[in-house]
Amino acid sequence: MKKAGNLLLLIFFALLVLVPLVTADFAGGKISETENRVLAGHPTLRDAAGHITPSALIDSTDAWIKDNVGGRKLVSDVWTRLQYHVFNRSARANDIIGKEHWIYYAPEHVLKDYTGENLLPEELLTHLVGEAETLDSLVKARGIDVRWLLLPDKKTIYPEYYPDGIAKAQDGASHTDQLLAAARQGGKLNVIDGREALMAHKGDGTLYYVNVDDSHWNTHGAYIGAVELCRAFGIEATPPEQATWTEITEDRLFNGAVLMTESYPKANAPDGCVITRDDAFFDQLPGLRFADSPASYRWRTVNRDSSLPSLVYVGDSYFTQMRDYLAPYFSSVTMLHVSDMGHLRELLDLAQPDCVVFESVERMLGGVPEGIENALAGFDAQAGNP
Repeated sequence: MKKAGNLLLLIFFALLVLVPLVTADFAGGKISETENRVLAGHPTLRDAAGHITPSALIDSTDAWIKDNVGGRKLVSDVWTRLQYHVFNRSARANDIIGKEHWIYYAPEHVLKDYTGENLLPEELLTHLVGEAETLDSLVKARGIDVRWLLLPDKKTIYPEYYPDGIAKAQDGASHTDQLLAAARQGGKLNVIDGREALMAHKGDGTLYYVNVDDSHWNTHGAYIGAVELCRAFGIEATPPEQATWTEITEDRLFNGAVLMTESYPKANAPDGCVITRDDAFFDQLPGLRFADSPASYRWRTVNRDSSLPSLVYVGDSYFTQMRDYLAPYFSSVTMLHVSDMGHLRELLDLAQPDCVVFESVERMLGGVPEGIENALAGFDAQAGNP
């Protein structure tokens, strides 16, 4: 019975592929009036210089399919929806569908962290913590208060929705557990375990996006993280139970084809808070790459209340949901993406912050060593000392 079902599925998919081919322009080269350009011609072995190369055939075939095969996107969308609704499966390799249609970002290194298969060797832990302590001391030598923030993946807060076929490590050991234990052993690093606050508020409502495949926290979870970070710096932010909230509903496309509608609460800004953007600040740092999204990470806010402490936030995409919640409690909040940590010293010279936080989420811990090494190199390149 199973074989028959698979055969029918194969025939169905073959028909989906044939439909757009029937309407395809096999010659190519027509003019698209809507796009005001010439569409790709038929595939060829010759590149622009006239040389025969395999890559020329691959590139020209791909361009011809995109420009001339009718209904290509429709077929792809139908197949994507079929996989999700019928087989409870993602069309992308790095996503998995869990129980009750919870979606998790789960490339190989994330899965191995969950199952405890890729624990770090002791010598690597010692080296990493030693470099973090060196960077910590360089920043503190400037009179800056420093914190290290480790944030959990969705799988860590909501393992109950993971598929049964993926077994969690018996002792629960993970990169995060190892790093926290090693970092706290020396007593030099002030580390915040973001799991504690999030787990404490897990019963208050969903803290992560259920139907988004990048495993980010939603605005509810981000607010709890912001309050915890403020508390770590001795700042009393409005606790979640005293904040006022607005329900947000958004539509997104999973795998570019499956419509998902999700609602979650967003905390309102405190009364009387006046925040402005200062994008011009980054004109002084032309070397920044801002990872792959300048619109998200070219971010500096200024509070009308200049008596508050200022913050430089060194981190990743988890900042984007938290930034509006931090802005009311600091005179300025300046973002530096971990990919740009080589420019940390330059940014500190310009921003002159009172506080610095180094944040990383579990699934990005693999990039932490390189970021710290780049930051240390940035200090050494100019003076070698703070």
